[in-house]
Amino acid sequence: MDPSEETVGIPAPARNAQDTVSVGVPAPSSHLVDSANEETNVLEPGAVRAAIGAKSLIPPEDVPTERFVLDKSKKPRQRTAEDDRLVAAVIQLDLNAEVSPLSPFLGASLLERAGRAAERAGAPRLVLVSASRDKERLDSAIQAAQRGFRGPVELLSEDPSEESFGRGRLLLLDGSALHDGPSLARLARMKGPNTGLLLGQHGDGLRIRTAEGKVIEVGPDVQPNDGALIGAASCPVEDFAMISRRGLRSVLDRLSREEQLLGLVAHDAVGRQFRDDKRRRQAQKHCYDALAESRGEGLLDQWIGRPIARALTLALLPRDGISPTHVLLLATLFGLVAAILLAVGHRAAAAVAGLFLVISAVLDRCDGELARLRLDDRPRPLDFVMDHVILLLVFLGLAWGIHSAPEGVAGWDKTMALLPEQLRAALSGKLSLTALRVGLAGSLGAMLMLAVSAWRGPPRPDSRGIEWLGDLVAESFGSRDYGYVLLVGGIVHAIFPQIGLLGLLLLGCVALIHGFWVLLLLAQLISPRKREDV
Repeated sequence: MDPSEETVGIPAPARNAQDTVSVGVPAPSSHLVDSANEETNVLEPGAVRAAIGAKSLIPPEDVPTERFVLDKSKKPRQRTAEDDRLVAAVIQLDLNAEVSPLSPFLGASLLERAGRAAERAGAPRLVLVSASRDKERLDSAIQAAQRGFRGPVELLSEDPSEESFGRGRLLLLDGSALHDGPSLARLARMKGPNTGLLLGQHGDGLRIRTAEGKVIEVGPDVQPNDGALIGAASCPVEDFAMISRRGLRSVLDRLSREEQLLGLVAHDAVGRQFRDDKRRRQAQKHCYDALAESRGEGLLDQWIGRPIARALTLALLPRDGISPTHVLLLATLFGLVAAILLAVGHRAAAAVAGLFLVISAVLDRCDGELARLRLDDRPRPLDFVMDHVILLLVFLGLAWGIHSAPEGVAGWDKTMALLPEQLRAALSGKLSLTALRVGLAGSLGAMLMLAVSAWRGPPRPDSRGIEWLGDLVAESFGSRDYGYVLLVGGIVHAIFPQIGLLGLLLLGCVALIHGFWVLLLLAQLISPRKREDV
């Protein structure tokens, strides 16, 4: 475990007042009779089938917790780097629970979100464990898991054996809980012989109090406490059978006594467990921003665009026939029309163009939120490119409109007259700048920003130092506020067409975009990083 991360010992959350407790790790599965000959099928992405044995099942019973007799004669195995690698994520499914893994949560099922979180945590395979015999629900579970996890998926009717994993560590997830990738990725980096549980600040898992990393009190109303269990654990492969098949309280007691039960406190985790379906529905409102929004929001976009885009996203979320790509194409269309209107040069056209750019910005925000909520990464590359293309066309349209300004509307000469004499002499003399040349320079800056951003990758929430500075620059450029600025500038231009304000806006935007890509390039050269998604 990263020594910089806070650790605590974490117990299991109770789903009810009985001895059966769910830690968000696979709970003790149903007892299987004569299951040694059952087959395990690995399902590659796209294959929809279930490997469910035909053996009879004995329904699980509420039996007293079993106690261990420790085998002190067994010597611990010498650990190597191979024992610290993540080999799989295991999700226990209770498809008949009130909060089912198939329950929807803001555009994707809980199981889809668990699968995507496991993928982002680096799990090479996903193992689903369910004793259900309902073929339709099992097929739905496989399809949901494969929408979230794009690697191999297995569906088993009993807990897999240690031999099926080899050496390494496992992520154990509660299929009926909400999981998020960043906090799960931190848990996945845990190393050593200990079992670690993830603790957050939200949800209905058991509350715990710790002292020096060890659990000292567990319960639903423990005060003060370090937080709640959120349904995720990391354990060595050799401990999986003990955790999944034995009495859970006894397992936690043993691990705690051997000082092998640790926890990772994720204060910003979105993940949580739900007491009932009402709590799941309520949580959707509180989790919307964390699951839907991206970084790089401007101040005006936050105040104006955010509430409008949110209402539109929520209206479109249940409409499967409308994809994020459809919204993206509509946003692009509004941006193209805005660029054409700017090129017209009419005093009122600029104000209408600004309005269309604001609409494009709201739709652009909406398509991103819709894609993130539905776990749809397909529009992301197109969205990234089209944002820069629209900006490029806006520069050209604005420059042409100023260059060919009709009578009664300020042209480039009026703009130059607003500048200090020495700056005006330098720009018009040595550089011989015209509106068209400035527009072409802005378009070049948009293309350079596109290239540098694609090379560097998107901003990350855990960046530090120079890397953080580069992310700040990228987020500032990614702000949609320029549409709002052009709207205000267009309105002022429509009222006072002789001022030459649009030319000043063009000069300022071109200077900013060239400053942005240069700073971003320097940040990447000084503190390079590989291109990868958050």
